[in-house]
Amino acid sequence: MKDEQKQEFTARIVNANRSDLVVIKYEMIFAYMEDARQNMQDNRWEEVKINLSRVERILDRLMEDLNFNYEISAQLYRLYRFCMEKTAMCRVKKQLTDMEDANMVLQNLYKAFIEVAKTDQSQPLMTGAQQLVTGVTYGKDSLNEIYRNDFNKGYII
Repeated sequence: MKDEQKQEFTARIVNANRSDLVVIKYEMIFAYMEDARQNMQDNRWEEVKINLSRVERILDRLMEDLNFNYEISAQLYRLYRFCMEKTAMCRVKKQLTDMEDANMVLQNLYKAFIEVAKTDQSQPLMTGAQQLVTGVTYGKDSLNEIYRNDFNKGYII
């Protein structure tokens, strides 16, 4: 994942509510899958394995965050488990066809979570976090981002 993508995800996470955070996790998975594809084309197998591990860590986190008081959580757990198994098979077979199966499942879930996030009006999970302001100053070819400094940096004192 490029540094610009990491910065974008970080900025979005700071202002995300629960639904937005799930959407961001999916987008991070897709970014790591794309990196794995690119690394596979470049015959860099070690980097492919690293990106697959990152995908699995995010899937693991999605499974940990499920609330099994709701029936849909059991169904999501099975789908996430399926995707974990598919990414593990990529390592065994040293090919990414199984990852594409997982990608299809995750793309469908991603579309559903985007719709859920549109209706979620809850507050961001991080309160008192450093705020990112875009467009206050201009660079030669782009907008610059500046951070508004607060003393508590995400901690409520």
